[in-house]
Amino acid sequence: MVTRTCKHCGKEYDTFPAIRLQFCGAACANAHKSRKVAITCAVCGKVKMLSPSQSDQKYCSHSCAITARNLTDANPSYSRDVSGEKNPMYGKGFKGADNPMYGKRGEECPNWKGGRKVRKDARNNQSRKSTRRRAPRALFACRCFSLAHLASLR
Repeated sequence: MVTRTCKHCGKEYDTFPAIRLQFCGAACANAHKSRKVAITCAVCGKVKMLSPSQSDQKYCSHSCAITARNLTDANPSYSRDVSGEKNPMYGKGFKGADNPMYGKRGEECPNWKGGRKVRKDARNNQSRKSTRRRAPRALFACRCFSLAHLASLR
């Protein structure tokens, strides 16, 4: 027998060497698995109980994480008030046709990244002709399909 220490309560217990138990009993094992750690959300300040493996989370929910990610100076919509001097176009007199970007589309824009992506493999190659041979239309001019008519059409 080997003497081991319970991870939860610290009590010593005896077990066989091949059995690698970490807890003295089922009650300690369940209590250890169900323990929680309190975290405080960095955005809204709510306290949320999480398991120790998730204790490195900073936010209480996905929406708070997105809010925190968007609240940076790099985000142009960080300050929603863009009136007056906060507007980057304020005082420049660019209205309508005076604006250098007025009416520009696609390749005319400086931030143009390219248009529709086209596949370059054989699947999308429209110039290839169909390999299936089609019958001439003259063969189907008559509805009776008699051999005499077909022979005269050739």
